[in-house]
Amino acid sequence: MDKFNPVAIIELENFLIDKNIERLKTNFIKRNFCNEDKPENIDYEKGILYHYDSYKNDLVSTKFEDFLKEELWSITNNIKSEIDLSNALLNNKEKTKYWQSISISFDYIKTRNTTVFDLFPVCYKPQETIIEYLQNKYQYDSLSLFEGVSFFTIKPKYTKIDLKKIYTFITEELFLDDEIYSFDDFVSVFFEEKTNQTLVFNCETPVIVNILDNVKLLFTDLTRKRIEESARFLTKPGAKKASKIITVNNYQSSLNRAKKPELTLNIKKVKHFFKNNF
Repeated sequence: MDKFNPVAIIELENFLIDKNIERLKTNFIKRNFCNEDKPENIDYEKGILYHYDSYKNDLVSTKFEDFLKEELWSITNNIKSEIDLSNALLNNKEKTKYWQSISISFDYIKTRNTTVFDLFPVCYKPQETIIEYLQNKYQYDSLSLFEGVSFFTIKPKYTKIDLKKIYTFITEELFLDDEIYSFDDFVSVFFEEKTNQTLVFNCETPVIVNILDNVKLLFTDLTRKRIEESARFLTKPGAKKASKIITVNNYQSSLNRAKKPELTLNIKKVKHFFKNNF
């Protein structure tokens, strides 16, 4: 690897630091502020300037996120070039290690700069693009981060991005606590052959079961029997009761049980999410 010194992912890491984005956004607003044609309004948080367009008889916007998109596209192309170079210069072991490091770096960048990603969703695009690039050009799946035998088997058409969507949904709805479980924790429960990691959900059992019953569509063997045997999915603890593993019996009895209004609403949310995303 002596001849190979990739720097593009580090460039992305430095670019997406909160302070740098704030600096770029401030400069963007200054550049696009014209005294002769003052903005009608400015969204300083998102870096959006609104000007009146007499031809359209309406407000038009100039967005910092559009500038950000161009900069991120340039860095993304640099990462692609370095991936191509790694394929030419490195052996299989070195190449896989480098590609794995890219995936880990993306997750680190997002964790460290959550405010930036929340304000500017375009920041997710480089990771999505690179994962797709590796899959399409080199048939490399970032899920290969989990070496050895996978505990549950994901269907070929699904990827880590799909699992990220599910994790984001269930944590945003507070069905799972993201302060306790990182995305890596969540994924390890499905893929690592040997792990002490379990998921203790923060919602009632019928909601948990409906989540698992929809997640199983992404896997070939996420059956209720294997869910019980794995002992990796646990119910919400009660006031005086400890968490219990999801078993075949409570899976079946809970699947369609929804007596409370809030319980019914949460199950509808789960079904709506999976219907619209998978």
